[in-house]
Amino acid sequence: MGHGWYYLTAGECFKLFCSERTFQEARARCQDDCGDLVVMNSLHKYNMVLCRLFKEDKHHLVRAWVGGVRTANGKFGWVDGSNFPSFTRWTPHQPDNARNQENCLEMNYNVWGHWNDLNCGHKRRFVCSVTLSSSQLQSEPSQLA
Repeated sequence: MGHGWYYLTAGECFKLFCSERTFQEARARCQDDCGDLVVMNSLHKYNMVLCRLFKEDKHHLVRAWVGGVRTANGKFGWVDGSNFPSFTRWTPHQPDNARNQENCLEMNYNVWGHWNDLNCGHKRRFVCSVTLSSSQLQSEPSQLA
């Protein structure tokens, strides 16, 4: 998998990619590593991702794509098809779907940790996650790097 991957949950790791890409380009890059944009369906996952973004540059907001998308019913869900958790971190007055063109979720809009809906064509850093196979989980830690 390479360097820069961090523990997210048992059997799941995540990584911040600093190259800026559109939402679809970011998803394709994550899928190259057999993963997808990170799904933050628990407060624990949200906090882990937020801390990693803060560690990247605590003096400037690191705006990044995460795996939230507007679904056919107009509400947001995760790229894995799961519903949003009971908590959300929308910036006040978001999501607003400005000009009916904001269908993707960025993190760290105006305030650390706050979410915003944004046109998917904008370029942002992005956070991927992968679920490890049982054989990877049984490997020595040095073999995962």
